[in-house]
Amino acid sequence: MDTSELLARRLISQGLAPTPAREGMRNGRDVAARLLALQAQNYPAGIRALGLRCGLDDAAITDEVRTLELVRSWPQRGTLHFLHAADVRWMSKLLYPRVANSQRGRRAALGLSEEMVTRARQALLEAVSSPLTRKEIYEVFSAAGIDPGATRGSPLLRAFGGAGE
Repeated sequence: MDTSELLARRLISQGLAPTPAREGMRNGRDVAARLLALQAQNYPAGIRALGLRCGLDDAAITDEVRTLELVRSWPQRGTLHFLHAADVRWMSKLLYPRVANSQRGRRAALGLSEEMVTRARQALLEAVSSPLTRKEIYEVFSAAGIDPGATRGSPLLRAFGGAGE
């Protein structure tokens, strides 16, 4: 296999070049389902990456996120990815145990005891009846007596999202 064929195969496998061998991807959900997870640490770049692969503009992809057909979460490592909504829970539960121990150490360094994590989790589960913004989630943590400031809120969100909750 020469370099040009290798590059073409890579473009096809990443959904960046069409091929008659694969059905086209019509929307962000199709892209996320095919790739399983698409990096979204940078939100606008993640939206654009999905749109480039299916021929839709940023507004159409953002609508899929707004309607929860696409979800931005931490299924692997500590990095945000876009996933098809149907894949979030199983993928998160499968991959989370690998990073759970390192997250525990990070939370301890921030002064977050396991009791505080449990209390924050319970408060969040009781408060969620529809999607919440990060600010609203941090307010839930504060009301439960857990200060999300000083970079403490994000590790909690990563833990709960990573665990598929």
